[in-house]
Amino acid sequence: MKRVVSAIAAIILEGWLHGAEPTVEASALPFSAPTEPGDAQATFAIETNLRIELVASEPLIASPVALSFDENNVLFVVEMRDYSERRDEKLGRVTRLEDSDNDGRMDRATVFADGLPWPTGIFCYGGGVFVMAAPDLWFLKDTNGDGVADERRVVLTGFSELASRLNVQQLPNSLRWGPDQRIHLAEGGNGSRVRRPDQRPDEGLELRGRDLSFDPRTFELRAESGGGQYGMAFDDYGRKFVCSNSRHLMQVAYDIKLAGQAASFLPPPLADIAKDGPAAPVFRRSPDEAWRVIRTRWRVSGISPGLIEGGGTASGYFTGATGVQIYRGDRLGEAYHGNAFIADCGSNLIHRKRLRSDGVLMAGERPNFDERREFFAATDNWFRPVQIENGPSGELYVIDFYRETIEHPWSLPPGIKQHLDLNRGNDRGRIWRITHDHQPVRTVRLGESTLPELVEILSHPNGWHRDTAARLLYERNDRDARPLLLQAARSKIIQARWMALNLLAARGELDASLIETNLNDVEPIIIERTLQLSAKLSPAINWNVSPWRQIALQIASRDQVSSVGASIDSLRFTLTLVLANAGLNEELTKSLWKILSSSSDNSYLGRAVMALAAPHANRMLEDIGKLQAGGLSVGALANLAEAGTRTSEPAGIARWFQLIADDASLPPEAKPRMLTVLATGAGREPGIAKKLTLSEAIKDQIAESAAKTLSQPLRGGPEDWPTGAFAVVGAERGSRALLPLIDGDAPPNIKNAAAHVLLRLGAPAVFASLVGRWSNLPPFSREQLLAAAIRIPGGMKTLIARAGIDSEFRVQLGPSFRQAARSNLDDDIRRQAVEIFGDGIQATAAQRSKSFSNALTLAGDTARGRVIYLVRCASCHRAGGEGFAVGPDLLSVAGAGRETLLNNILDPNREVAPRFETWKLKLKTGDEATGLLTIDNPQAVTLGMASGAQASYLRAEIASLTSTGRSLMPDGLDEGLSNGGMADLLRFIESLARP
Repeated sequence: MKRVVSAIAAIILEGWLHGAEPTVEASALPFSAPTEPGDAQATFAIETNLRIELVASEPLIASPVALSFDENNVLFVVEMRDYSERRDEKLGRVTRLEDSDNDGRMDRATVFADGLPWPTGIFCYGGGVFVMAAPDLWFLKDTNGDGVADERRVVLTGFSELASRLNVQQLPNSLRWGPDQRIHLAEGGNGSRVRRPDQRPDEGLELRGRDLSFDPRTFELRAESGGGQYGMAFDDYGRKFVCSNSRHLMQVAYDIKLAGQAASFLPPPLADIAKDGPAAPVFRRSPDEAWRVIRTRWRVSGISPGLIEGGGTASGYFTGATGVQIYRGDRLGEAYHGNAFIADCGSNLIHRKRLRSDGVLMAGERPNFDERREFFAATDNWFRPVQIENGPSGELYVIDFYRETIEHPWSLPPGIKQHLDLNRGNDRGRIWRITHDHQPVRTVRLGESTLPELVEILSHPNGWHRDTAARLLYERNDRDARPLLLQAARSKIIQARWMALNLLAARGELDASLIETNLNDVEPIIIERTLQLSAKLSPAINWNVSPWRQIALQIASRDQVSSVGASIDSLRFTLTLVLANAGLNEELTKSLWKILSSSSDNSYLGRAVMALAAPHANRMLEDIGKLQAGGLSVGALANLAEAGTRTSEPAGIARWFQLIADDASLPPEAKPRMLTVLATGAGREPGIAKKLTLSEAIKDQIAESAAKTLSQPLRGGPEDWPTGAFAVVGAERGSRALLPLIDGDAPPNIKNAAAHVLLRLGAPAVFASLVGRWSNLPPFSREQLLAAAIRIPGGMKTLIARAGIDSEFRVQLGPSFRQAARSNLDDDIRRQAVEIFGDGIQATAAQRSKSFSNALTLAGDTARGRVIYLVRCASCHRAGGEGFAVGPDLLSVAGAGRETLLNNILDPNREVAPRFETWKLKLKTGDEATGLLTIDNPQAVTLGMASGAQASYLRAEIASLTSTGRSLMPDGLDEGLSNGGMADLLRFIESLARP
């Protein structure tokens, strides 16, 4: 191995010295030999008591990426034979496979349809198949029985058309039958404008960061919460999961349509739920490819740009999560049922997570946390799992793309790419079935089932059977199905009740009586699904009257845990979303708020309760003394104040404060605390300090109490601090109360909190006071101050002025500030910045990479690296509980290797994932804002900015919203760093993965 590395180094050095395009001899990249299907099992390692069997392989199929079984056990496979650069040749096709002797192995293949460019998804419906081949969704059907599709028509178009350059890794995929009897798909990330072929582009449904569902009968479209890349799955009860590169397991917390106007109160719907982090460690058995090793050295040398994959530690971390699936079968045993399975095709393995209830969301954990192996892994580098499916056998099916090289062609240097055959293996491919020992083969013929038989199958223990029966019932649309479905809705089997309810809803046959019955079910999961369906009932339910009022209060008060692991918090969250849009009267709102607020510390539930209370919050706050006496949490009361402030006039808000001040029933020591809680919530609304008129005595009490709160041991993050209270009392009082904390010997976390609160006030005088205390500020507060300079009037001039006379201060100003100063709109600031800091980095990223090559060999110091992180990175990246999660958590890249980290720092805009693109928003007033698009719904848009700032804008206020295609992370983060400093920073990031 040492000789190989030395030879590579010599090749690099020779090219470097001569300034030539880097290249290697072909002998340095020898082809590896594929393993024949019959010998492949010897390369596999899988959990005890399970085995993997071959279902299909070459020559029957080639380059499979998606599959779908029809109701009669016929298997349709999408073959992406034109991956990765031959899209124009339209080599993609669909192959129809049959198992003629029922031994579980496909033995007959027919090319069902060909001539498809980059096909990525398939679903059986109506005797044919829907096939995704962007920009089109096709419907293909064999009408004459010869096994070949003679009906071929485009039913939807516009997929991925918003991409300036079509990315093969971000195409729409994962067609699924949803619980609402619609076909769902993951949009993938390119950006789509979906429409019927007869519609104009401007009539299309625009999808950016959202997925799609459609009714296969009418092709009515609906945007869905989502935003993963390749892979999407539902569990037995309709929870939706997606994955994306190094975020290997995410859950969609809520449906944006169900949330309605309450969405403006809520966190983004997409949440990471893996307990070991978005880019959890994976333990591969296969070796790194030779081309990957060489490319890493080239990028280290700075003579080749691009991201590096697989250049990390031997164990590796998720960098290409794909094909997330929830096992819903009945053959592998209860230990696996409901588990999440995620493939990593680059590491030749399948990862497993157990799911458990964890509040509103689920939590994913390794079955054995300390075990350093995967559920399934191969030593064969050609093994490329890209999708995992449930199927008629009740087992798991693994789609093995089987290629020597699976890599984005844009990221391969020409000197390497010329020796790689990216098509090598496009005539190979396998489908495997993971099964339990000694299980007989199961075949199905559901297409011959009668109506009663299909309804009975809704109780089947295998999820594929239930979904297929539901699909057939929806397809047939038999008018005689209603009484049978009503009977199934009373089944003792939870899944049958749930499936029957979904079908009745899709058929338009839900009524108030059935809703009422199921809202009294013993299972919270049935109640939760019924609540979701109740929101679509017409005429709408009046929750203010009997029996609905009593039902709502009863559900809110439930504490019974479901036998299927459903969460009471999840049930309450759904109830709250439904009721927040239902026009509740004040009496019922107040009663529900008291019940739900007792358990609303969860961020999703707490914010939903806030939305519920909003219409009546101003009246409720007049009784705030009585509410506090009920033992409700400070957070709940602050949320109520924020909700009330959104819909109240300043005079009404001032009245709440006066009522507390005049309340003789409150102990004197309780009043300052109550006033502070009220001010904390009210002050979250921008501009409230300018509108609110309070007595000097009340302001003094608030300032003193809030400062006392901040001076004590802190819990949580900035969202838990009384920041809003200081907005209410004003900058002068705030600075008098908090600057002593910064001047004194308070711990760094308290100084950070005080500085954060003061900077949020946005007052030039307070900003100048903090600049004057620069030496007393911890590193994190300094970074916050520099970030705030852009938005605080005169902030940039204050810093520039000091930088011009204080050389020690000057060198501590980070690259983000320097870049902002050099590109400022003010001519004087730009001129002074250039005079003080110079023109900035003129070298290319490749040249800078070369200059930092020594940093990759230095050990580095974690403690010093943390200080650099706090100054240069913490405003946008979270690491080990510090910083702000605007960009990716640094844990997700910690195992990617120093070469990757260095190149990402030096050239943040080389490859930007869609969810981390910066968007520019222009208001009708002419004002502009820039940030990450964190929430995008029909009512409002929320932008995420540096230092965790969030700004929401109503759609009606927005003139335009466009993507810049660039990262929020600025160029020049390395400005002023030595090789030693860069090594320290790299070492700190690496330490996150190996504490």
